[in-house]
Amino acid sequence: MKKSTFLALLITLFFSACSNDNDEAQVTTLKVQINLPDNYSWADKENFAVVATGTSSNVATKATTAADGTASLLLSDGLYHISIKGEKSHQVEGIDQTVVFQYANQNVAVNGKEQTLIATLEAAPLSKSWVIKEIYFSGSKTPSNGNYWQDQYIELYNNTDQVLYADGLCISESEHTTINPATAWTDLLPSQVAAGTIYGIPGNGTDYPVQPGQSIVLASNGSNHTVLNPNSPVDLTKAHFEWYDEHALDVDVPEVPNLIKHYSYSLSVWILHNRGYRSYFIFKPDTDMPAFLEKNKVETTNAAGKVVYRYAIPANVILDAVELSQHNALNQKALPAAIDAGYTYCDNANSGLVVRRKVLRTEGNRTILQDTNNSKEDFLPNQVPSPFVIPQ
Repeated sequence: MKKSTFLALLITLFFSACSNDNDEAQVTTLKVQINLPDNYSWADKENFAVVATGTSSNVATKATTAADGTASLLLSDGLYHISIKGEKSHQVEGIDQTVVFQYANQNVAVNGKEQTLIATLEAAPLSKSWVIKEIYFSGSKTPSNGNYWQDQYIELYNNTDQVLYADGLCISESEHTTINPATAWTDLLPSQVAAGTIYGIPGNGTDYPVQPGQSIVLASNGSNHTVLNPNSPVDLTKAHFEWYDEHALDVDVPEVPNLIKHYSYSLSVWILHNRGYRSYFIFKPDTDMPAFLEKNKVETTNAAGKVVYRYAIPANVILDAVELSQHNALNQKALPAAIDAGYTYCDNANSGLVVRRKVLRTEGNRTILQDTNNSKEDFLPNQVPSPFVIPQ
């Protein structure tokens, strides 16, 4: 073999080997260390589930924490959604209470040989009372291809074995839109949630009892929308309440009681975001409403230099919440991870579809809905509306 040919062969083999080396994906050891919030020293750090999901591949890598709260995962370089969850129980005044600890980080860049993530988890008791059963935010289309929002509704469910009273229960929409980056409002997390709306159920404390395994429907408009719009999937004439705004765009149905409008960012009517960019939560104030609003009013300056105000709802009064976003487009959560570690969605606006909570089990004639404080696990996206219907 001629020397020149032999040399050319060596060069080819060398660069081929280098190319193969470069083509191999770099692997990083991601070391995770969890920390629990203050005042939870009774809880151990063992057996927390750690999941790293590639944002582009959607492949999940899982690990479990050891007694010292550490876990290691082998990951290819890239962006990952990191979620951590664990449930711990203890007794409070002789009663067993389960607390869920959660962490969610949407875009963690993983690279290099070794990397450490210190994750401080958020904590919240698992709901033992009201849950949100169904949210119909997508709306429908009219025969002339117009957007129809008047048939929207939110359904609440008594998930206990006792009578609950809906009096004073409030429904709110997040100020933050979840497809957008962090703002001054999300800086309030995780101890508070910025509310863009607050509508409350009237009553003196025992006026509106709801039996175990029964629901109440809060409607945008308590009409038979299948008549008003042939493309609408719902008749809301049996709605328990409607949110009414004194504006020419709204209609007050006299047969359906109105919610109390405590606050709304809208100068016209409150319309649920039909793409699901905002999230929803229910709460009961820990004092009378005027005092509650006064102590939780917050201000910030917007991009135009104007001072605007909203209300910062303490996380410890929130009974249930559902994070919504566009599928695979969540940027910044509007809710604390302890209250909702995931999110759910409907694929299209004006689709006539809802998000609905899953059934966990039945006990006799009572349906118990699933509630793990993670809407990704607890909800079914793109469902046919079923207001007033108790799932089995």
